[in-house]
Amino acid sequence: MPYIQEEERKNLDKAIKTISNALTHGDFRGRLNYTISKLFSNLLHSEGMSYGLINDFIGVLECAKMEAYRRIAVPYEDSKIASNGDVYPPSHVVIRNCIRCGANGDTFSKEGVCLKCIMKEVGYDESIKSIDRYDNDIAELAKENNA
Repeated sequence: MPYIQEEERKNLDKAIKTISNALTHGDFRGRLNYTISKLFSNLLHSEGMSYGLINDFIGVLECAKMEAYRRIAVPYEDSKIASNGDVYPPSHVVIRNCIRCGANGDTFSKEGVCLKCIMKEVGYDESIKSIDRYDNDIAELAKENNA
């Protein structure tokens, strides 16, 4: 994750600013790819070739990609959906299995949860099949409401 201590940021930000300035003129894609590849190459030379280094570097790239997508791309895409309309139907329309219990069905909340799971979440006990109208708890509740 990109959230390092302030002191570490200061040490890196000057070099990053220099690189960023070099990338901002013209088509940055090839030069950015070169920069990332050269950073990896330098790490390989200084640390030595190993599965761990390769795995860690690719993992860092993947996490950086996901963080950029989550923080930058998702809000941008959501704004475009709001202004231009959505191409996809709401998820609860196309979901066919509950995301919690996996039950098959055709009615789900917008989050993809079936009614049975929602009822459990709010404390419904499915072992109770019906409520006797003379149940003491209900009678007590009625007395409180009429008082």
